[in-house]
Amino acid sequence: MFAELVRQALAAPESEPADEFRQRILDAALAQFTDFGLRRSTMEDVARRAGLSRVTVYRRFSGKDELMEAVVLREVRRYFDGLTEVRSRAADAEERVVESAAFSMSHLRAHPLLRRLIDTEPEAIVLRLSSEGDSLLKTAHEFTSAMILDEVCGSRPVPPGIAERVGVLAEVCVRLILSFVLNDRGVIPMSTVDDAREFARHYVAPVYADLIARAAAAEEPA
Repeated sequence: MFAELVRQALAAPESEPADEFRQRILDAALAQFTDFGLRRSTMEDVARRAGLSRVTVYRRFSGKDELMEAVVLREVRRYFDGLTEVRSRAADAEERVVESAAFSMSHLRAHPLLRRLIDTEPEAIVLRLSSEGDSLLKTAHEFTSAMILDEVCGSRPVPPGIAERVGVLAEVCVRLILSFVLNDRGVIPMSTVDDAREFARHYVAPVYADLIARAAAAEEPA
């Protein structure tokens, strides 16, 4: 499910028509799932929290699974919207990669629903990630590789060896972020966005700068 929802979020922006009731239901479901978890929440709980009838809720969502997927899809889209905004404010390519990594780690680690599920219903996240791991990792890796390659080469031809190095860096970034999100205990400070930014600056940016230098050197005439 997660990998497919990420692909949907990347493929197109929100396509649902403006619907005040739908947004109220999604807001109520997010709050309900965050406060009480998935197992203990019902469609009736969400309807009551949204101040709507059960009929109104069921007209838009056939059941809790469909509602849960809609909530997750909206949160994934919000994440990508936030990532796009962060990258648009960065002064240069190196700052973009630092801010992207910092935003991803801090946003996902602090997400209230994700934290709730990891802490109280790990089977809803960890087991699903295990069963979908290859597909999710592949989707995240493809997105991250494309983002970094665009920063390094833009519309220019990709020099020999650069794509492979970008692929390695992308996988390292994805695996690091996933690890920090799933387990927030360790000796590396990561409780604030500044901590995440400092980590990215020291351990991600140097590899990224080396990629830029290698790409530039490959384009110089012999």
